[in-house]
Order: sequence, then C-alpha cells, then structure tokens
Amino acid sequence: MRKTIGTTLALLILAASPATGQTPRDPVGDLCAARADIAVPATQVYHRRNGATIVFVAVAHEHDAQSPSARAIKAAFDRVHPTIVLVEGASADKSADPAYRAFLSQRAADQFAHGHIQENLYAVKLATDAKTAFSGWDMSPRDEYRADIDAGYDMRDALGAHLLRAHVDPFGPVPANRLADEIRSIPHLRQPKDFDFAAWYRGVYGARLDPMAGTPCGTGPASAIVKFESIARTRNLARLIDANATPGAVVLVEAGANHWLALRDYLDRTS
Repeated sequence: MRKTIGTTLALLILAASPATGQTPRDPVGDLCAARADIAVPATQVYHRRNGATIVFVAVAHEHDAQSPSARAIKAAFDRVHPTIVLVEGASADKSADPAYRAFLSQRAADQFAHGHIQENLYAVKLATDAKTAFSGWDMSPRDEYRADIDAGYDMRDALGAHLLRAHVDPFGPVPANRLADEIRSIPHLRQPKDFDFAAWYRGVYGARLDPMAGTPCGTGPASAIVKFESIARTRNLARLIDANATPGAVVLVEAGANHWLALRDYLDRTS
C-alpha cells in the first residue's frame, strides 16, 4: 500500500519474505529505467522478516537545507529515528575511520552555517546532531579509478567521465582545484601529465555538448565508464544495506533516485 506523509514523502510499505535456497541475482537492475512512476524526492520503507527496516530516501542532488530533497530526508529522519544513516558521496571504506567521520561532520556543519549544504551532508548533520551512527556507502574516486584501470579503461577517458558526471562544462573554465583533485585520485603511475578537458571532449564527442555523456545512459567512452562505475557503486550500496539490516535495525539510506530505481526490484524481493 502507499500512503503520503506530510506533503513531500510517499512511503511504499512492502512486507514479503526474501527467497531462500536460490542463487542470488545481481541486485542492480536497469540504470536507465524511466522514472515517470515516481516523483523525486520520494521515500520508500521496506520491512524485512528479521525485523530490520530500510528507509530509502530517493533524492535529487540539491544544495539547500530547505530543498525538497533535504526536507524529505529530515521528515524521514524525524519519523523513523534511524539506528544508522548511509549517505552517498562519502567513502564506505574510509567511514570506518572516526577521523573521516569527524571530517564529514565538520564539513556538514560548515556548509549548514553558510546556508548552502549538499543533501548528503545534510543527512550527516542530522545524524551527528542526533548522535546517530552514519557511514558513507559510496566508493572514493581513487577506488573508482583503480577499478577503471583493472577494467582496461584509458585514464584520460576516465578523467573526462568524472568531470562530466560532476557537471563540469567542457567548454567553460574548469576549476583548477577540481581538476587537480581528480588527477591526484588517479594512481600515480597512471596520472596524465596534463589534461585539456575541452580538447579531450572535442576529440571524443565533437563540438556540441551532449548532456547524456556524463550519464550511464549516453554513448561513447565517458558513458561506458560512468555506467561501469555506477554499477559498482550501486552493488556496494546493496551490500551495505544488507550488512546493516540486522534484526531490529532501522537503516536510513540517502541516495540519488537512479540508485533506488536500479535497486527497486532487489529491495522488493528481499523485503
């Protein structure tokens, strides 16, 4: 059944038992599924037989504590009182380090004080203020580049893909710090000595900006790499949801709507 909470939350309550004795299927479905059937942000609640509750807030990436996505996260947090919060854009591996979690908490506090906070860091701030456990569920850029190398991708294509995914305009000025951070994340022996983003883009995609090039649903090497990385990231999210969905736990997940769409069937059949 579906019911509305407040004005921004739609809760889809699912109560079935996971299949047993079957070969596990890949949890990641279609990354480019149409999302005409949902309004973003949306919140789905899944109940597992062991008593765990998964609250998945599917968001649009915004940078305002009063944005619809931030309000959806706050409404879900206040309603379900999670035992752990999983956030996009922060490294799952690094989150085991208290110093990294403290860094995220401080960054969230600083952004909130300046009135311009990313919705994932807003989730971190809510967790920090409530003394609730939180963790990134994502892969770090360095982990992504290492996986790209193992898969045989060219590092210039991977670098271009990361910039496009971050909505950096190849025909506009590229923030020097952003480019430097990306290059530093590439393993040292594979770092390009220089990178002209505009020249790379023209050589690969031509003179016209293709808005799909930085998504898993476009064409060319950048989209292929974004798709490869998105599958790996979404599998990582599924793994962490399962690991944290222990008996009685309430797991609040903040993630872009496309990650929920890719995991929707998996969450349905395991809940």
